[in-house]
Amino acid sequence: MTVDLENLRLAWDHWVAAGELDQLNKLVDSLWLLYDGRGWYHDTVRLTTDLLEVLSSSEPTPDRVLQEVTLRTSLARALMATKGYTPEVEEVYARTLELFEGRQVPQLFPVLRNLASFYNFRGEFDKGARMAQAILRLADQQQDASMLVDAHLLLGANLAFLDDLHAGLDHLDKAIAFFRAEPYPRGRYRLGNNPAVACLTTSAFILWMLGYADRALQRANEAIAVATELEHPLSLAYGLYHAGYLHLWRREAELVRARADSLLQLVDDHDYPIWRALGTCLLGAADTAMGQVEEGLAKVRQGIDRYQGLKAPPVFWPMLRALEAGAYTQTGRVQIARGLDARMSQLRAVVRLRRLQLDREGGTAGAQLRAVYDTFTEGFTTADLTEARALLETDL
Repeated sequence: MTVDLENLRLAWDHWVAAGELDQLNKLVDSLWLLYDGRGWYHDTVRLTTDLLEVLSSSEPTPDRVLQEVTLRTSLARALMATKGYTPEVEEVYARTLELFEGRQVPQLFPVLRNLASFYNFRGEFDKGARMAQAILRLADQQQDASMLVDAHLLLGANLAFLDDLHAGLDHLDKAIAFFRAEPYPRGRYRLGNNPAVACLTTSAFILWMLGYADRALQRANEAIAVATELEHPLSLAYGLYHAGYLHLWRREAELVRARADSLLQLVDDHDYPIWRALGTCLLGAADTAMGQVEEGLAKVRQGIDRYQGLKAPPVFWPMLRALEAGAYTQTGRVQIARGLDARMSQLRAVVRLRRLQLDREGGTAGAQLRAVYDTFTEGFTTADLTEARALLETDL
């Protein structure tokens, strides 16, 4: 800890004890940016809680109310980063909405954005999409590029989770175009994953499900590059996990392990319980895929136990949707994946059916496999398409 940081903290504690809100407001930005940049979210929670306590004893002017709204939404995000979706987080959001009721733009944006995230955490994607549409209207009115990134990210993710993969990808592509043209700024009290990283990883999953394996990998790699350039630990953890999961879908076990190892090493430097749990699961999946079945399964169970113990929100719905489609694949039910246009899932389903039919005469899986395989325009070196091509060659 540097001398400057020690002095800042000492000054902060002094002014908290004295209840001097104006002095604290002079210090908060410096400490906030430092804590966010280094991923010290436990310190951020303490910082915000201190400021809210002092704020509660001041005159409730419009400016003070808006400051409390901003602080509480940021507190909720910090608590989410450290503890997951807990009753404490829900209570903070509820109080924030009460404070903001009836107020108008531009202060409406952070509340709408956090409310959209809240609905995502609850799996209420129709409500989340409505909040995202409201943000999009507000962003268009104000011609705010950073707000447009958030709006298209939220709308794209919610639409994809509501079974419209193409519409979801379209909005995510728009968000990516906006932040590539104009870097996303670090707003006051803004916490959590960088939206650019989230856009890239979410679109990577959708591209994979739609059958664009090469583009999906490019997006996942770009997400890690962006997070690394930002020097933002939480965003890097997010990017590493999601890239590792994509490698798992691509059946690249060694790369899954490499991403998981990097993630867990990052977790050792920062206290991120959620990412420790997810990283442990990812490492277990890699071990299992590489033949270390018992050891791998033990790690997966350990990670799941940790995740469940945190009462974390179901924020990884793109992966869960793919896993759901994979379950249908195991039963050979191609129609579900076809309805979503999830071509990777269709391919895996018909490959399994064709293998089953090779053991007996008759069947139509060969024709189905050819029909699905011929829709692909990239990703021909992945394990799935290589396996499909080998099966098709047995029919020649």
